[in-house]
Amino acid sequence: KSIQPVEDIVGMFPQPMEDLPKKRKEFIDYVKSRLVRFWKQRLAIKEFRLSVNCFELGYMSEDVDLCLKLASTESGVEVLELCYGRDMEEEALGECYVLPKSVIEVKSLTKLALEGRIRVDQAFMNHSIKFFSLKELYLFHVLLEDEQAINRLISCCPLIEIITLTLFGGSSMKSLRMHGLQKLKRVSVDGIKEVYIDEASSPKSLCYWHDCLDAPFKIDFIQCKYLRVTLAFE
Repeated sequence: KSIQPVEDIVGMFPQPMEDLPKKRKEFIDYVKSRLVRFWKQRLAIKEFRLSVNCFELGYMSEDVDLCLKLASTESGVEVLELCYGRDMEEEALGECYVLPKSVIEVKSLTKLALEGRIRVDQAFMNHSIKFFSLKELYLFHVLLEDEQAINRLISCCPLIEIITLTLFGGSSMKSLRMHGLQKLKRVSVDGIKEVYIDEASSPKSLCYWHDCLDAPFKIDFIQCKYLRVTLAFE
């Protein structure tokens, strides 16, 4: 007899609002206990994915900080994915989760994916970035306080192959610059007005999304060879 997956069953029976604090605590306590066990036994965590879409940020940020620290500290984690809610309308932005500094110190990361109400702030400019093994970077609807933060992050990823940036409309980031990224293969950009790619980077594919036909945009890839460009307007 076939059994429906647990996640589907849970989705069919919404929990009453008064049960959320209890469920929230049970969820995060379970995650932390598992991570602590791995940490104490010095077990490797190759992939860590955490999604907290349905919980309030104010109750969860410190717990998420601890989970990320346990997952990344001396664990050899290679894939780190964090989703912190997908409601990124400007009027509903509210509080954002600030990505902790411990994440940018993980030398073993090959893939980093961030989605939702996550803020990348000045810490990326003032702290040592150690993404020496990072090959894939995905940022979906994150908020960037400093335009140079992501440019500096990318410049510290010598092995980067895939860059996907879909930024929140309220982000201050207006331009993206890619210099000397010899391993770069694919770039997808949405929400950035200007994109600059030098000859040394030369990706094979560039997908550029622009949400306003009347607004000016600029893409400088004249020196790139064998580049296939896709332009999409919404």
